[in-house]
Amino acid sequence: EYMGDNQGTNYETYRPEYPEFFVKNALESVSRRENYLDISTGTGKLLFKLSPSFSGVVIGNDQSEKQLSVAEKRKEELKQSHVSLVQCDAKEIRAALDTKGITEKFDLITIAQAFHWFEPKEMLKYVKSQLLRESGKLIIMGYFCLGYSYNLKKDSAQNEAEWATKANAIYDEFYSIVLPYFECDRTSLSKGHKDVNFLEVFSRRRLEELLDTKPVSIETFVNYLKTYSAYNLFLSKFKEEVGKSIKDPVAELDTRIRADLEVLTDSLADKQRPLNLRMYFFLNELESVSYTHLTLPTIYSV
Repeated sequence: EYMGDNQGTNYETYRPEYPEFFVKNALESVSRRENYLDISTGTGKLLFKLSPSFSGVVIGNDQSEKQLSVAEKRKEELKQSHVSLVQCDAKEIRAALDTKGITEKFDLITIAQAFHWFEPKEMLKYVKSQLLRESGKLIIMGYFCLGYSYNLKKDSAQNEAEWATKANAIYDEFYSIVLPYFECDRTSLSKGHKDVNFLEVFSRRRLEELLDTKPVSIETFVNYLKTYSAYNLFLSKFKEEVGKSIKDPVAELDTRIRADLEVLTDSLADKQRPLNLRMYFFLNELESVSYTHLTLPTIYSV
């Protein structure tokens, strides 16, 4: 854990929300709604959207104490007393539940913005054999930041393509600096895990994808980038040099964006939210059925 005492709070505040129709589709993918498990739940961003619809055993798992402490507070605020939070490694969930006398398997299992931290085939086999009911569904959901653009007025005299190129260059420079410090498979994440052969373990896969653009403040965007594990590992590795001989990549990005906004101030559509956060969301629905079928992706753009 690299993000200090505010790790869980920052995740909860600045990480994107999952698209509502993804949440709806995940829920509607199962007809029996008794037992639900959210693996690597973090602060419970997805868990607490789905948990009210399940009547049996509802579990949120994570290995981070800081993340689960925020999830515990949210559980109390939302009055979801039927939810249990279990701290352990994902591959130890079955053993941890058995120790608590929980032997049930789950109608729905979700892994949201976490599958890229696991060895795919091993994790899929573990979930299917140890945790998922025979007719249950596994939903692997996630997102990947594509950068940002400037939120310009439609009738602005500014060259939108030129400013988009500038924005891409600023974000790409930041990302190239922190990328080597990710300890997970960002390439697979960026593709919605289309490179994973899910059909080695499951017999059916359905993929949904969404390209989303949302106006945000510069503070929201910058603080979101500060939740990147790679950025925090970078700071940890170079803590004595950052701000001196080594530039802080988020601070540098912030300075460059603010300089651009000074030039664009009269051309902005919303001065409180001058940036458009560009995100790619995906949902993989997996199940085991008596035949093999792969549904082609559905791509949405808003």
